[in-house]
Amino acid sequence: MGNVGVAMIVVLTCFQDGKPFLPLTRNRPVAMLPFMNVPIIQSHIERFVEAGFSRFIVVAVDYPLPLQEFLGDGSRWGAHIEVVVLKDPCEDFSVLDRLSFKLQGETAILMPAEIILNLNIPNLVAFQSAGNDPYVKVFARNILEVLHGANLPKPTFKKKRLDPLVYTGVMVASADARPEQAGASYLYEDNFMTINNPVALWAANMAGLGGFFSAIGSRYFSGQAGDIRIGHHFRRGTETEIVAPALIGHHVRINPRASLYGWTVLGNGVFVDKGAHVGRSVIADHTYIGSETSVEHAVVEGKLIYNLEIGEWVEVTDSFIISDIREEILTSVLQSAFWRLTALACLTLAMPLILCGAIVRKIRGKDFFETRRWYVTAASFLGAKPPQPTTVSCISFHEWNSLIGRLPALFHVVLGRIRLVGVRPLEDNKPPLYEEEWTLLREEAPCGLFTPVDAEGIHDGSEEAKIVAENYYAATRSLSGDVKIFFLAVLKLFRLSIMNVRNKLVGNAGRKSRKELETS
Repeated sequence: MGNVGVAMIVVLTCFQDGKPFLPLTRNRPVAMLPFMNVPIIQSHIERFVEAGFSRFIVVAVDYPLPLQEFLGDGSRWGAHIEVVVLKDPCEDFSVLDRLSFKLQGETAILMPAEIILNLNIPNLVAFQSAGNDPYVKVFARNILEVLHGANLPKPTFKKKRLDPLVYTGVMVASADARPEQAGASYLYEDNFMTINNPVALWAANMAGLGGFFSAIGSRYFSGQAGDIRIGHHFRRGTETEIVAPALIGHHVRINPRASLYGWTVLGNGVFVDKGAHVGRSVIADHTYIGSETSVEHAVVEGKLIYNLEIGEWVEVTDSFIISDIREEILTSVLQSAFWRLTALACLTLAMPLILCGAIVRKIRGKDFFETRRWYVTAASFLGAKPPQPTTVSCISFHEWNSLIGRLPALFHVVLGRIRLVGVRPLEDNKPPLYEEEWTLLREEAPCGLFTPVDAEGIHDGSEEAKIVAENYYAATRSLSGDVKIFFLAVLKLFRLSIMNVRNKLVGNAGRKSRKELETS
């Protein structure tokens, strides 16, 4: 495009009210919401840089720190970016007046960060230069509407002609421009949208998939009706279906029998579990879509979902339906050390119980402990991992589904053979079900003494239910999650132990009563 902007400064304002987006905007401005898998403001910066601009001032009122952290100094785009904070939003000339000490007499291009349009930037700059006007304001003749509904097989696009014309908020102004001066108007006749509510955010992404914003969205998507664009490190299970158009980010995983049935944007790090169905939706970065979950006509981020038919945000409390998988975890070595120290503390406290249990078994003519042969995942090992999952021997008492029964195995946690928290170590002769592809996600997590199955209390549940719980754990594993699982598992196993003791006492009392009756 040529270096049309080397002598100009781009001013991007982040003034759009975030209240309609709450709770999505409770810790960031609207300008950081996703458009075609990148923050809206990033799409503008990249386009201006492509046109030859290198100096940016980003003006914010709410949440400037997230903006600053995301943008940095702009060097990753080959630009210089400065974030300026104002107390309240203001009109275009007021912005330029407040920034006069930053602009230092240079011409500026002012643009709201929360708009989407196909504006030809070099043509706009040339128009302003040729007319020698103090300022040029860009007016839109058309606004793009996106119709949706359960009765529509796909989003329907309609260009609505505006009368009178609408000021887009885009303006090129020289250093000495004043509002009382006569400026020029630049007529923009292509598609235009303002991101001022969740429906508009969804609509802008659908329009990007449809190719209606080719100037700004072509870097992320071709806009062709049959296009499916996939990022790197994409993993796809068997019997999955992906219908165009679809934009799939980096590090995305789609498990077997899941389907994307068109008009779908999946952000980076999204995990779509077995049998889930997603269509006509925007799924933000690092979101988990649970097994057999159906998402349609929605914007989803973490636990939050905005269904266009309902018209409001809903926080999903069941993490097996949708959830946020963004959470920093310790490195495997540090995490293992933490849990081994925790296991050592537990072993020290439990030693009297372990010794008493072993002595009672010996008095009854049994070995001190039972030896179990376990099949463990490769992820259970630190450092060099074996080429395939292997087996280890661990000691325990007879009642494995009880807290006391597992206490001897704390020795093996301290020795590093298994973790304190992880997926279940299986018996050496594991069922054929665990060879199916959709179950393999659990293999990416280490085996543990206390498991998600314990925390959920589904020991008597189906194997599929247990695998789903462990797949979810493998995808969302974190230190805080492990701590929660540990305490829940201990609590539920303790209750189960009490229940087993009570049942035995009741059973013994019943048998004694029957014998007394038979004797009498």
